[in-house]
Amino acid sequence: MKKNIMLVVLLASSIAISANKREPVVIKSMPLPALPEFVLSTQGADADSYQAELQKKMNASKKFNRQIAQTDTIDEKGFLSESYIQIRNQFFNIKNPEQLDAMINQLSQDEYFNKLDRDGQFLALQFTGLKTYKSFFYRARTYVGKHSAIRSAFVTSLRMAAVAQQRFSPTPEQKAVFDYFTTPINGMGSDITTDADVENFLASEIMPATNMTYKRLSILIKKEDKPIHWDNKVYASFANFSDSADRYAQIGLPEQFLLLAGFEQTIAGQLVSSAYSLTGFSEMINSLTTQFGVDSLNLLTKVDGISAKKRFDILKRYPNLFSLKAGGAGYTQAAFGFLKASLQNTKTAWIYIQNNQSSNSQIAFVINPQNLMPFSRQINSGFTNLDSLFSGSELSSAVINGEKISINFEKLFTNPPQSMMQFYPTQFNTENSNLTKTVNGKPTNYRNYLTDSATGWDYAAFKSYLPKVKAVNSKTADVSKELRIISQIWGANVLGVSLGALVF
Repeated sequence: MKKNIMLVVLLASSIAISANKREPVVIKSMPLPALPEFVLSTQGADADSYQAELQKKMNASKKFNRQIAQTDTIDEKGFLSESYIQIRNQFFNIKNPEQLDAMINQLSQDEYFNKLDRDGQFLALQFTGLKTYKSFFYRARTYVGKHSAIRSAFVTSLRMAAVAQQRFSPTPEQKAVFDYFTTPINGMGSDITTDADVENFLASEIMPATNMTYKRLSILIKKEDKPIHWDNKVYASFANFSDSADRYAQIGLPEQFLLLAGFEQTIAGQLVSSAYSLTGFSEMINSLTTQFGVDSLNLLTKVDGISAKKRFDILKRYPNLFSLKAGGAGYTQAAFGFLKASLQNTKTAWIYIQNNQSSNSQIAFVINPQNLMPFSRQINSGFTNLDSLFSGSELSSAVINGEKISINFEKLFTNPPQSMMQFYPTQFNTENSNLTKTVNGKPTNYRNYLTDSATGWDYAAFKSYLPKVKAVNSKTADVSKELRIISQIWGANVLGVSLGALVF
């Protein structure tokens, strides 16, 4: 019996070793599609005139605010538009994902969509935005299935989501939404099986769909200065709301422009992600998970965690991964325009919210200004730093006394790195991995967790974007301080965290 067990173990180990020696199957990136026609919400206006005009519109919109007292029993036909009620009721009658698909296809048609009133169009966009993700988890099952760790995480999450839907949103239409994402449906796209398929899904399906929603939302918002009326029953048709203030809400002009800003950030992220290759991503994930002790049958291999040096040694095996595609610079440059528009819309909305903080709670807007006021100093400091970030001037840290950093942020988009590999560390901590100290009179060994951590980076690669970075020698630099400052500057911390993932 013991011999049989040993044979099985040795066989499994030999299979794992031979599998690890197989040459990776590399499917190169697909060519980038032509950039969609982008029309920014800030198109054709300088920052000052845009802000002044928008503030004027927001002030004028006050007269359209509708009070919703907690004791009101609102006549929804006087509060919600006719087409909003029609679409909402149509959704409540959905019994399966096929019916939801038919509804989404109907709402997506320009001829049908354009006949809806403003509130109805806004509700329609909540559904048409789902169209790209039809059967997504089913389409991606083969790709996800290549990695047992990722597959396990996906399946576990979906199981939890399915139970949560059944327990907390127990309605046929919400079950149809879940099934719309997870089950096969007629007309769904082709299977997503390779890294190139993921790239194509992002650049050719998700990004154009997001841009279409953004266009429609921008037109919808600029059409009128009125609030958009909303019924929370859309998300919870089974709920018995105790008062109208809980059920009904208004999305005022500031909130509407914050929504636009959110879309602009999303599209910027999609553009940058599409600009860089994912060739080798699947193989890289397999290699990393093996180091973590996952997806490996080789019982003879010692699993000892993964240091920065090991991680970057693996990443360097895939030189095409995260490399700029042909035409990718056009994508990143377009992304910079969306980020600037997002900043402008967010700032303008915040200025209005800050100046109108004494709002009546019975107005029932989505954002209550009084909840944001305790954070006004941080928010204003963040906008100041973001203005500096986009203007190319020095950023002052509000957290670390007097420390400043100079970063050419725009150049990251107008002259993007040819490969993220250039930001990988070039030097690592060489201290002994085992340390000793005396505890209770006896020498005790313990691990040095800094062994093989990143300590030096390519000076030339960072000098291009961080012009004041100091060289340790003629070839390397320590960018820890720069990234630490960026990560602690109000408004720029997201950039610091993003860069940190590449270099540590």
